[in-house]
Amino acid sequence: MKLASTRLCLVALGVGAALLVAACGGVRATTVPLATTLDKSRCARNVDTLLVMLPGAYSTPDEFEREGFVQAVRDARLAADVMRVDAHLGYYNNKTILERLSADVMAPARKQGYRHIWIVGISVGGFGGLLYAQTHPGELAGVVTLAPYLANARKAPTSPTRAASHGGKGR
Repeated sequence: MKLASTRLCLVALGVGAALLVAACGGVRATTVPLATTLDKSRCARNVDTLLVMLPGAYSTPDEFEREGFVQAVRDARLAADVMRVDAHLGYYNNKTILERLSADVMAPARKQGYRHIWIVGISVGGFGGLLYAQTHPGELAGVVTLAPYLANARKAPTSPTRAASHGGKGR
């Protein structure tokens, strides 16, 4: 009886661990268009500056709100809107991050009248911002990176285009 109980407990622990890894470490499926959330400026109307926030590999755009990034923009009374983009690791792995940013974020932002677009990225989001700036010269007002992922130095792609074809990672 005790042996069966121990086995059942081990099986339950194994299943629980597998579910935890799948939930926390699994790569989410991509969607078209990219999911975005727009936080409008509270200090000015019809602003022409947009801060596009790209999260880290396993983070969500809501973390920018939860960790105070959006509030910091409000507190600084910046005449800028904030767009939180769900550009998760899946877009880098399937090599569509640049296409999706261009079609789903940048082009619509320009049509809505934003003349100054900044990308703010953490980790792989910082890498995505740098990659976008290199492949779309002159399109951005600037890029702010926090602990950007810069690929494995020994296996780093030799160009931004090659990096994008590798899903944003040196392989």
